[in-house]
Amino acid sequence: MYRGGINKGLSYGLEALGLIKKRSSDIEIVLFGTDELPRVDFPYTFFFNPPQEDLVRIYSSCDVFIIPSLLEGSPNPPKEAMACGCAVVSTDWPGHQDICVDQETALVVPRRDPKRLAEAAIKILEDDLLRNRLIEGGYKKVKEFGWRRVIGELEEVFERVKELKSQRDLKKMTEWEKVVAISPEDAWAHYQFGIELSKMGRMKEVEREFEEAARCGPSFELPLEGLRILRGGQRVFPQDWSDLKGSLVISKGEDCL
Repeated sequence: MYRGGINKGLSYGLEALGLIKKRSSDIEIVLFGTDELPRVDFPYTFFFNPPQEDLVRIYSSCDVFIIPSLLEGSPNPPKEAMACGCAVVSTDWPGHQDICVDQETALVVPRRDPKRLAEAAIKILEDDLLRNRLIEGGYKKVKEFGWRRVIGELEEVFERVKELKSQRDLKKMTEWEKVVAISPEDAWAHYQFGIELSKMGRMKEVEREFEEAARCGPSFELPLEGLRILRGGQRVFPQDWSDLKGSLVISKGEDCL
């Protein structure tokens, strides 16, 4: 499991690992990251800020990689795991959809559900056919993300920026408005632009951006909740504070289980 910022679902991942260890004490838990971990009630091996060459060995030595993220873009760790022949369990955050396809390249479960994370990991460990199928599918998928594709996508972004600068005054655009203009299929960008618009009182446009966010990310709950609140006559929208609060407790080094 990869340790990152509070948006990466650390508390849910650690709880899932605790459930896995209770299911079978023979399963070895391996973690890595750039911060010290809080105290937990199960044994594990931890690699602090490992260099790239060591990451390859870590991934290759593991059967399952869990990514319990709540909010992020298109992360590298699941791609790295797939490239090293490690099966992946991922949450259903829209940013994972380009690489984590349920039952094909990974097992995908709902966010904030440590029980489902644990069940998916155990299922992979106990089913050799499933594990091998996911490993093969993941390896084929990650080959699509070579440097040629990355360079091509960057060139497309640069072209969009040039076109945007020629058509509009960037100084008059908000930060998230620029992101939406460059990446019109980014659900998180539409949601954040909606939040910006709500602070300016432009509520009809807020509804439009939340609807676009829901269209781009069907499993993204925040814009749907925002639409319910908006249509109920309120103007204070959620930004996942419950998850931030829970993760901040973890960051202080308190027990999570």
